[in-house]
Amino acid sequence: TDVTPEEMKTELAVQTPVVGDFNLDGEEDLYLNNIREANVLFARKSGRWMVVPEPMLEETDRYGISTLVGDLDGKPGIELLN
Repeated sequence: TDVTPEEMKTELAVQTPVVGDFNLDGEEDLYLNNIREANVLFARKSGRWMVVPEPMLEETDRYGISTLVGDLDGKPGIELLN
């Protein structure tokens, strides 16, 4: 059964989905690392998923092959390696 919320249904060629609290609001976000397309960050706002512009998560060549996430610097927040 497909339980994807309508606002998250997309035709993107997703290479790697990553879940984490990227915007430090205490809620899980969903980052989609895409093949030859812009990456997308979804965040839950007022109970609905929406795309959140995040320049720090963009790739210039758009050929990401994998994504890794973790707290690599010990500061609040998580870092993303593409």
